[in-house]
Amino acid sequence: MRNDWEAVYRGQELILNVCKEIEPLIFAGGTAIHRCVLSKERRESEDIDLFIDHLCGVSESNRYAIEMRKAFTAHKQINIINYDFRPEEKSHRFACIVEGSDEVIKVELLDFTGGRFTDESFTQSPLFPRVENSYNLILYKLKALSDRTDTIKDLYDLYFLFREHKTPIDMRTLFFDLDMKFKAATGYSYGASEIIKALGAKHRQWDIIPKNVFNTNPELISNAIFDFRDELVDAIADPYIEQIDLSHKQHIKNKIEALDFDTTVEEYLNIIEANSFIAAVTKEYL
Repeated sequence: MRNDWEAVYRGQELILNVCKEIEPLIFAGGTAIHRCVLSKERRESEDIDLFIDHLCGVSESNRYAIEMRKAFTAHKQINIINYDFRPEEKSHRFACIVEGSDEVIKVELLDFTGGRFTDESFTQSPLFPRVENSYNLILYKLKALSDRTDTIKDLYDLYFLFREHKTPIDMRTLFFDLDMKFKAATGYSYGASEIIKALGAKHRQWDIIPKNVFNTNPELISNAIFDFRDELVDAIADPYIEQIDLSHKQHIKNKIEALDFDTTVEEYLNIIEANSFIAAVTKEYL
């Protein structure tokens, strides 16, 4: 448990500023999602995940890790307290402390992506010049959802990524990109059946601290997340669905169409929607 989240965020900003000149690096992962991509931060996120924008060998990823280490060492306010290379995970991990705080910030350089697909734009953010976009972050999070079935954070992040994604996603393209992005680097296939199996995992721990969710009862948040999971499973499993649209707008439209009387979006969210978490975040985004 963190003692000072503001100190964590200051440390993240300093470290990202130091890394921004290393051009092939892309800021992705949970912290990028919540600090740069979503309309609001929806959970606390402590780690910095940096990815190389193309599949490269160990010697090339080592070179970027060395550049990061030199940049950290040269900065008077950053102290590296540990470094660990995990070849099986294609991961370089730095544990850093920033001057004025004892909060440890993990910075990870990862090389398990085969490139960027479909949408090659970057999310505009003052924190970092190359922040991954929501479509490619969905790909990252679907992989993470399959790799680690003991945490709720990836499903939680996918909830907000899909709800705020502005356009429908072609299902065939999604799974083609998912396979192309990771299979060559990891040797694993992340097809529809693997993702459905991961979505069915029964024991995901609620190991997150929600943020900007209006002090909603955690049970209501959990209900919304697992209802979204069921929507995602149904969409992936249906062979007749060519495009997936789980946005706030489409979600509420579907709920209104299921009623046996007419109503407006405003009336539905203010009066009919029983889950105050869904009503609040949808009204805020729309």
